[in-house]
Amino acid sequence: TAADSADEGLRYDNVRCSELRVKGFVLIGGRPCKIVEMSSSKTGKHGSCKIHLVAIDVFTGKKRVTAYTSSDVVQVPLVEKRECQLVRIVMNNDDDSRDPGQLLVAEKSGSTATVGLCPDKAAQLLEATRHCIRDDNEYPVIVTVMSAMGEEAAVAVRRARERGK
Repeated sequence: TAADSADEGLRYDNVRCSELRVKGFVLIGGRPCKIVEMSSSKTGKHGSCKIHLVAIDVFTGKKRVTAYTSSDVVQVPLVEKRECQLVRIVMNNDDDSRDPGQLLVAEKSGSTATVGLCPDKAAQLLEATRHCIRDDNEYPVIVTVMSAMGEEAAVAVRRARERGK
């Protein structure tokens, strides 16, 4: 069952740990993470099977390691991805090297939004965006935006295959 916090966007499901899978998502320390490794230790005489997880925070790229029993109930964030059309790159003007800039995107609804770059991919995303802009202005640049737990960031950039798509 989906649980909604009083704060908008903090949505997650409660799931048994034994149902988690590699490439799935889990909340670790309140952060949305993608599972990259899972292993289990056999049931011993002093308890139930332990499941060890290695996961990567989807917004910071930080590696997180934790362990649960197979019967533990964990929170799985509701992760959404959407595609938007790039309007332009918005660079930070105060020379703060920690802020890689943002992307101004057009939503499918027609409104525009400013989206931050996933910090662990910021340099690659900016370079890919500039490359798409330089190469060919005939087709729009598409930005994939991921959102979970009240946060969102651009995670991928590509050139559309058709005009207006």
